[in-house]
Amino acid sequence: MNNFFIVGGQRCATSWLYEALDRQEGITMLKPRFPEPKIFLNTNQELSCDKYLDLFGNASKNSSQQMLGEKSTTYIESPEAASRIKKNFPGAKIIICLRDPTERALSNYFFSYKHGVETRTLQEVFLEEKDAPLIDLSKFSTNPFSYIERGIYSRYLPIYTDIFTPTQVLVTFMENFTQELSELQRIVSWLGGKS
Repeated sequence: MNNFFIVGGQRCATSWLYEALDRQEGITMLKPRFPEPKIFLNTNQELSCDKYLDLFGNASKNSSQQMLGEKSTTYIESPEAASRIKKNFPGAKIIICLRDPTERALSNYFFSYKHGVETRTLQEVFLEEKDAPLIDLSKFSTNPFSYIERGIYSRYLPIYTDIFTPTQVLVTFMENFTQELSELQRIVSWLGGKS
């Protein structure tokens, strides 16, 4: 069984990539896409390889050539999630999607605003640096207001590049894989699938 994880980043077309990969022969993505499963963020749950693979239903039993993928973008910020993935699936492949940090920050802001989490204007957030609304952050797996910080990728890449080998980690850019078929084909080929 070949497992892979799209670990982030948020607002970097990971959902687009999820859908594109789920349509490929030999690849099954963990459902649902939304809300994300975030299985490896749960510190209170005893996780075994078999228990995790059962979440894929019959796809995990069909073929040793089947590739099983999960997309949970907050994994990119979690050393604990990275360690749990490595412990359970030492040969896993990791996909990290990046995007122009300014575009990513704006997309993140509009996502939070659209869902009623953000109440400040663009000017209040990015120019005036007005304090974030008071909300219960325990309801979120990551701070929904870290618009700029989340685009400082050098903080997050080592979480995965330090514990997985270079051949296990693929960094790709939204601007490439959403616009160039060859980049999507490269990702599928890297996973070991037919492109």
